[in-house]
Amino acid sequence: MMNTLLIPFLVVIGAVSLLLLDTYWFSEQRKGIKIIEHYHLGLGLFIGAALSVLYGNQLWSLSVGFTMIGAGMMMFLAEWRQTPEISGRHIAMGHPFSWKSDHFKSSSVVGIGLTIIAIYLLIIIG
Repeated sequence: MMNTLLIPFLVVIGAVSLLLLDTYWFSEQRKGIKIIEHYHLGLGLFIGAALSVLYGNQLWSLSVGFTMIGAGMMMFLAEWRQTPEISGRHIAMGHPFSWKSDHFKSSSVVGIGLTIIAIYLLIIIG
């Protein structure tokens, strides 16, 4: 059985780790696939947490799972906190959940697919 004081610690460790990674990610020029959003990473981490509980051994899988839950929550918060992007003298509004962006439809398809997988795994585990 896992110590109940360890659970919030693991969630915070995951959240702080991803906060630092996100800060680094946005300090550089954003490169990569444009349709991948923070919340996609968060959903992927939630799926990873569910899989670690479903297929892992008891203590290790719970530890990894709670850390991934914290990291996933931070990715959702990072998605919400998008503020105006300033590049030189041009100010462009951020696009939380890719709303009003040129890749909204394709990003939404990815998000819906990941959500369906996450819900399916929660039904299996529950």
